[in-house]
Amino acid sequence: MTEKSSIVLSASFLIASGIVFSLEHIASMIYWFAQVFTGSYPTEPDHNPFLSNFFIIIFLILSLIFFTMFINLRGKRI
Repeated sequence: MTEKSSIVLSASFLIASGIVFSLEHIASMIYWFAQVFTGSYPTEPDHNPFLSNFFIIIFLILSLIFFTMFINLRGKRI
């Protein structure tokens, strides 16, 4: 694996985890707004903790693994 492919994979997995987290947050806000219009709603929307989604954790771990591979490959080149 080259330096370029490891940094691209690291960035891709980091972006993917951010997108999954954002979509989950948007979905919970839409659900809360739908409850507001029906008349039975909590005063605050439910916010899921950051690490509640399994895929966010997996994507972050993969991103860190590929980033450490990038660091190791770059260190061997120098």
